[in-house]
Amino acid sequence: MPRNWPPKYFTIRDTLLLEITDGKYRDGILGTESALCRRFGAGRNTIRHALKDMESIGCIERKQKVGIRILARSGNPRKSLSGVRRIPVVLPYWTYVAGRDYQQIVRKIFAAPLPNGKTYLPEFMLSSDRRLDSFRDPEFILAIDPPQERWSLLERYAASGCRILAIAPLIDLPFAINLQANHRKVALSCVELFLKNGRQNLGILTHFTGNQIYSRWLTGFLEAMTACDLPVLPDAVCDARMWREYGAEAVRRFNGFLCTNRGFVEMLCRTAFHAGVSVPEDISLVGTDDPSGGVIPYFGKRLTVCRGVPEKLAETLKRIFSNPSAFPPGSDVPMQPLAVIERETVVPAGEPHFTPSGTVYTRFH
Repeated sequence: MPRNWPPKYFTIRDTLLLEITDGKYRDGILGTESALCRRFGAGRNTIRHALKDMESIGCIERKQKVGIRILARSGNPRKSLSGVRRIPVVLPYWTYVAGRDYQQIVRKIFAAPLPNGKTYLPEFMLSSDRRLDSFRDPEFILAIDPPQERWSLLERYAASGCRILAIAPLIDLPFAINLQANHRKVALSCVELFLKNGRQNLGILTHFTGNQIYSRWLTGFLEAMTACDLPVLPDAVCDARMWREYGAEAVRRFNGFLCTNRGFVEMLCRTAFHAGVSVPEDISLVGTDDPSGGVIPYFGKRLTVCRGVPEKLAETLKRIFSNPSAFPPGSDVPMQPLAVIERETVVPAGEPHFTPSGTVYTRFH
């Protein structure tokens, strides 16, 4: 777990919310940002992050020359939080590293009361965070790519009446509402994009681990090749575990690759660079997630990528939170449409050339 997790503003926010519900601020004034900075030994941006969360659930309002005022009903600060429900949002470590896309989506959903009038406060935590073990009677738990070692805990929560929303789980969990993307449809879009640019010798770099997501990408790729009347060449399905053995040959044999993992993109680029094969001139590349820094290593190009539409995912989640009875446990809900975002790693093919072994591949001059 990263040393700076959870962020300091989480602790500050939770401390202030607890103090409000305990009736500490009888005058209804929380103080000023400067006073809170001194009290918690935190910077102004950290304090503002905490206050923004509290403001989004209607707990406080900030006014110049007055400070931070607690919004209480019937003069009782405790009642201002009586309708707020906390939701654990369980993040995998890779989400923490890759950015805060999911945090932003969840914040957007709960920035205002839902259509059913309920107000929720998301509690972000990593999958290894032990706070999840002792959460009191949550109505929902939103788990993103929940690791297998936490399934039993989530199942216990589900047995007690909690609704589990699992985004992109390894397999469909029978006790959860499973949100999965349509990998088959977007795989077809990828193959059509390659074909439009004259790339017909296509391969997929994936992992044979029993992971449901990798399986869906592979099935979608093979179905797309059939739908486009393209032959699946020998070794077109490349197992990442065997890449060191035949990767150099693969980047010369194929002129288009779909990589189902950010790490696989880096592996392929490293192999291509050392084999004297250029991306995207010799081999076009589509990934399923943005690489670190937004560009592929060795070649400095922005990766053409399959990505979800955050607004659509937000709509789906809001629909579930507003009417959970319409989504029974074990159901498989389309998470969001995936779209192929064209950038710099797919370009038209050049003239075909022959390697000494007679294998056809494409090279630009």
